[in-house]
Amino acid sequence: MRHGDGDERSEGESTRGGEAASPAVAGRAAGGWAMIVLMFDLQFADAVTSGRKLQTIRRPRRKPINIGDAVSLRRWANKGYRSKQIVLGHGTITEVCEIAIGEVRGALGVFDDAGRLGRNETRRFVEADGFTSEESMLAWFRETYQLPFSGQLISWKLREA
Repeated sequence: MRHGDGDERSEGESTRGGEAASPAVAGRAAGGWAMIVLMFDLQFADAVTSGRKLQTIRRPRRKPINIGDAVSLRRWANKGYRSKQIVLGHGTITEVCEIAIGEVRGALGVFDDAGRLGRNETRRFVEADGFTSEESMLAWFRETYQLPFSGQLISWKLREA
């Protein structure tokens, strides 16, 4: 999903002009790792930085995110793709699972592989994702995506600074 302006893999420094590749690029070229970058809207930045938001919902990616991947959590300083990225934190991916969000009789419906989440589970899920209410989450998804939405729930553990 897009809880921000996009997500990408950090490619490291350019190798133009004969410069040596950064460790991220060299590691990726050798079949190693590349850090996952997840971008967040400003409304979620404080919750990500403080550790109140340790999950996000995204559309599936061409290169899947896997448990154990390193992740850099960021937001744009100003206009997306036209300003500096501000790092909110770094972590390690702890969970990736399929999730669906829809509207059921005018209310938020969250579905995982076991079925629809119960009332208390849904409330905890909404809060963990940085929303103040089920209504605000439903409105955000309705405005940002076409419902029903199918994607991935991605969770992480923050690394100590």
